[in-house]
Amino acid sequence: MQMPRYQTKTQTNREWPVIVIPALFGLALFCVPLPQDHILSIHESVLPQTAKMMFYNGDWLIPRRDSMTPWLENPPLPQWITVSLCSLVGTCSGAWIARLATAIAGGLVILLVTLMGARLFGRTVGILGGLIMATSFEVVRYATLAEDEIFLALTSTAAMTCFVFAQFRPSKNPVSPVTQIPADSVRFWGVRPWAVVGLFAAAGLTNLTKGIGFGPLMVFIPVSAFILFTGRLSVIRRYLWAWGVILFLLLGLWWPLAITLEVPGAIELWLYDLVGRTSGDYALMSKPFWYYAVALLQVNAPWILLAPVAFAATWRTALSNRESPERFLWVWAFSIPVVLSFFSGKHHHYLLHSVAPWAMLSALGLKQIASRLPAVCRSPRAATSILFGVLAMIYGGLLLSHKTVHHDDGKFIQTVADTYPSGPFLVDHSITDDLKGLQILFYLPQKHTRGLHNLSFLKANDITQDRVYVITEQGRRDDLADLGDVTQLLQSRKTGRQTDPQALLTLFELVFHDDLERISTEGLVITPMQAMFRAPGPDL
Repeated sequence: MQMPRYQTKTQTNREWPVIVIPALFGLALFCVPLPQDHILSIHESVLPQTAKMMFYNGDWLIPRRDSMTPWLENPPLPQWITVSLCSLVGTCSGAWIARLATAIAGGLVILLVTLMGARLFGRTVGILGGLIMATSFEVVRYATLAEDEIFLALTSTAAMTCFVFAQFRPSKNPVSPVTQIPADSVRFWGVRPWAVVGLFAAAGLTNLTKGIGFGPLMVFIPVSAFILFTGRLSVIRRYLWAWGVILFLLLGLWWPLAITLEVPGAIELWLYDLVGRTSGDYALMSKPFWYYAVALLQVNAPWILLAPVAFAATWRTALSNRESPERFLWVWAFSIPVVLSFFSGKHHHYLLHSVAPWAMLSALGLKQIASRLPAVCRSPRAATSILFGVLAMIYGGLLLSHKTVHHDDGKFIQTVADTYPSGPFLVDHSITDDLKGLQILFYLPQKHTRGLHNLSFLKANDITQDRVYVITEQGRRDDLADLGDVTQLLQSRKTGRQTDPQALLTLFELVFHDDLERISTEGLVITPMQAMFRAPGPDL
């Protein structure tokens, strides 16, 4: 009988520099576009602008679009991470800072996937899985954009990593608890390993990352499905844990509860988002039931091509062994798309949080193919370096040349800031692209800029200047003329996807009429629904 081979401490330590290679590779790839500091799109502008406001006003509890208006679409963990980085750098005015935060988050996601793959199938599959994750289309996309998606991928992947370490022994040993757990550990109020504690803690953090209630789904859907499919009461009872539930609720609900007490109307916004995505009220997001079947091809490109090989190599074990790592990957890979298909509101980036199992499955497929190629077997490291090096060069070229449809507007706003450095600038948030105002605010000097919920706010009595610069659409010049003398100074060459010349972003000089009636804004509240233009008003 062959004796088991035990790794010495020295051998284990030698593995760690190799294990982190995929994460460093991914981080380097995600940082490729940083020196160019590409113009933010309107969707990218939400996180950097709200983080910028948090950095300057010191209010870490309530994300804000501007000094007056709360922006509660998502919880603020991504802002906290971004502002922490801003504090190290000393400024929050560069788009590259927010993108560096997402790149670091992406690198950590790669590291976690590598650790999971190594835990389940050994170091080789772990490293390949990490490299595949780093070069999957959706991961590259959102690890290089200043958006909060990759932060949810980080917290949800952290939770799933804890689950893997709690549920599986290293490298395909028979599935059983990682450590010997006391007999009373299956009690509802008993004790659990630290990996189980980490699962509930990270699941709680997902609820501080994106969309109240959405983040935990990315963890509890695959975990619950796998546990139930095992059919073992002991496994089910292990994760039915009172202290874990309490930890999850404390971490995940303190911020929503605090905001509910602080900002009237927050619950209405969250319910609108949740119900709207479920019922189909979001017409632009309503997709057919089969949408995610097609979206998986894009999200996991180019590695989705290896899926048939991976399924052929794992299906017997996945079907016959209910507690196998193979079964776990299948459940994780398919459960999230299937469950989300029942919601009317769909978006491809919701699948970002289930790329990890596809990456590990693809690693198994790639290893299967490589084992049949003599040239690769002779020099596996060289073949791996060439394959992922070529992919990195392709991605790098695309990242360096990419420009959003909002590029011209960004350049226009930078020109405005350079031409009139002292302002004062007033930014109309009610223009056709309702996120455009966040992009404009980000590129204008914080000290000399304020937002206007709509143009009626030009009558606010706390605007004390006789002359101001107003940025709004070309077609709203007549509205400005009712308030004073208007001069058009500059205009964007192209505004987003708008084709109507009246929608072009324009800088106007406005000299107020001497007899303009001013209106007090003291006590005025812009609700979260109004801030996102999902409810009318307020008007002055």
